[in-house]
Amino acid sequence: MSNFKQEYIKIRNSKKYPIEWFYNYFIENGGANIDLQSFHSLFSLVDLNSVLSFLDSKFELTRLEDSNGKFIKIVE
Repeated sequence: MSNFKQEYIKIRNSKKYPIEWFYNYFIENGGANIDLQSFHSLFSLVDLNSVLSFLDSKFELTRLEDSNGKFIKIVE
C-alpha cells in the first residue's frame, strides 16, 4: 500500500487524476476484475471529491486549505 500512498500524494498535489491509478488501486484492493473502459464508465458516475476524501482518510493524510477552504496540498 505504501507505493499507492506515495503515488496518491503526488497525484493529489498535482491535481491531475489519471484514471489508470484509480483502476489499479481498485483492482489491487479486491475490486471486480473489469476492463479499464468499463471501470472508466463506472468511475464517471461517482463524486470525485467523495473518493478523494475517502482516500485522504484511508491513507491518513492531512488536507491543507487556505482561509477560504480552497485546497492547497496533501501532507502526511
